Amino acid sequence: MAIALTRLLYDDFVSYGTDGRDRRLTNDTVPVVIRARRAVIERLALEPPTWPFRAFDGPRGFGSYWRDNGMSGSWKGRRGCVEEILGPTRDALEELQG
Repeated sequence: MAIALTRLLYDDFVSYGTDGRDRRLTNDTVPVVIRARRAVIERLALEPPTWPFRAFDGPRGFGSYWRDNGMSGSWKGRRGCVEEILGPTRDALEELQG
């Protein structure tokens, strides 16, 4: 479950930074998925990541975060940001599954 939630968050946040047409989550569902993922990760005794944003848009959203942190116009920068947040836990989950 944690791997599926990780992939969903990763794909949707990367999509937000490009065209956004393939997103399955909304501003309202992102926090729910983040909390569900956190609960599963903690049950597996892994450290969940800290999220600097909680949605796609708004004052605490991904869009504001990447603009405020110099990632405007840089798909690679935004993708790297998402990878930095989700990558370590994703790798640990895949190792557990392996």
